[in-house]
Amino acid sequence: MKGPARLTAVALTGWAFSRCAVLLWWAYTPYGDTVATDLYRYAHFATEGGASSGLFPWEYPALARLILGSGFGLDVAGYASGYLLAMLICDLGFTIWLLRHGQRERSPAGVWLWIVTVPLLGVIPYTRYDMVVACAVALAIAWGGRRPQVAAVLLSLAIALKLWPLILLPLLVLRARSGERRRVVVAAFAPWIAFEVLGGLLWGTRSVTAPWLWQQGRGLQIESIAAGPLRILHPGADPIEARFNAWETTSPEWLIGLLALVGLALMTVVLAASARRLLTPEVSKQQADHIVAAAAPLMIGVLIVTGKVFSPQYLLWLIAPLAVDYALRRNQMRWEFGLMAAICAMTTFIYPVVGFQLVAGETLPWTVLLVRNFLLVIVVGALAVRWRESLAAPPEQASRSKTNMEVTT
Repeated sequence: MKGPARLTAVALTGWAFSRCAVLLWWAYTPYGDTVATDLYRYAHFATEGGASSGLFPWEYPALARLILGSGFGLDVAGYASGYLLAMLICDLGFTIWLLRHGQRERSPAGVWLWIVTVPLLGVIPYTRYDMVVACAVALAIAWGGRRPQVAAVLLSLAIALKLWPLILLPLLVLRARSGERRRVVVAAFAPWIAFEVLGGLLWGTRSVTAPWLWQQGRGLQIESIAAGPLRILHPGADPIEARFNAWETTSPEWLIGLLALVGLALMTVVLAASARRLLTPEVSKQQADHIVAAAAPLMIGVLIVTGKVFSPQYLLWLIAPLAVDYALRRNQMRWEFGLMAAICAMTTFIYPVVGFQLVAGETLPWTVLLVRNFLLVIVVGALAVRWRESLAAPPEQASRSKTNMEVTT
């Protein structure tokens, strides 16, 4: 069996076994129903009243309400089975894309990052619809240079599903050639605006405004990066109540504002420096791809690290674009790969394995949480270093990276 065929066989076998292990974990451990809460909520709302029902959560944008609220006359079990199958198909499709791209570029590290880390998050990637959003964002990043309008449509659909991918839209516009930017902007906004208008017509202005306002009422979630240091400095800052389907801890109002300000400032710096380099005439197509592929996961990492909310599925936002970056990058750092795997494993241990102990304030889960968050900050720091290197690399070095790529798995 030749190299590419062997890689395909091993990768797809690894994908199948790891995903079967996740499903067995779901079926035969007491944690399955805990992490499937959102899926059963979708199933209940869809089968009882559908997208137009007032029972359906208002935090979801119009496109998400349309998709998640489509019960098609199914019962709860049928809806859940169909939803699970759709997430597995999305997962497999993105895996195959990474595999083919890795074979073409001689860089299989991206597909292995995806195959290894996703199941370490347990069942959560298949019981939330962040899987679809993350894959759409990653493909938009990958196709930003070759198929800018297709990439813009993908990102537009991702925004219509979850809103947060909006932070990457300026990168996609900057990556397009000057003659294409107007078409890219239209392609990026048209589907999103169309679904917002449709939502307003079907369910009123609340369906448009509620997703934007939903996060404003939230406090500091105990799994967020800032919650750990706050607990060390103020041991009395215990979880106070379950709000917005999460546990929040007591925090001063200025801390929430500071986190938002720091996150916005850091993303602005990344975007401004990337724009300055992307808009220079001497930047090569290959280097532009590297800059965008490095800047996107960095901006997502900053969003997660400085956010007041951190749910386990947010790691999918980072893993998918990082897998694309691995496929484009000349050198993959094994320690970074290992850190991401450890972060995902510890995240599953934190929730759902010791979730109740974390809420109770026990030492072990809080120690693991602090270590997990510290490792994630290190990863984001490494992404910042790589992004800086992508800006500094001369055009000829970027163009050679395709032929001189070192493969590590």
